[in-house]
Amino acid sequence: MAGALAESLDVEHRERRDDDLDELVAVAARVHAVDHYPIFLPHGDFARFLTRPSPVAAWVAVRDERIVGHVALNAETSGPVMRLAAELVPERRVAYVARLLVDPDARRQGAVGGC
Repeated sequence: MAGALAESLDVEHRERRDDDLDELVAVAARVHAVDHYPIFLPHGDFARFLTRPSPVAAWVAVRDERIVGHVALNAETSGPVMRLAAELVPERRVAYVARLLVDPDARRQGAVGGC
């Protein structure tokens, strides 16, 4: 169902590109204004928030030629979460969902469904 909804809204899911960063910074700023996420944002540096640590992979959701969502997979995260993952799956490599953002103007419309 989510995939069909996303398809009907003409949402494209693709790998994040370097030239997406300016638009993503604007999306992250809108998310921050509404949700106060991320809580910890040194110097208001959304570009650093989106690109550090360097993700294993990152994707964007695009509708009507506008980026409306973002998600990344990181090889590392906070110490407590990494320790828990090492206890639960000690012999496996783990990736962590990170930097999950949906533009407030695109929420509840199926914009990022079907990823």
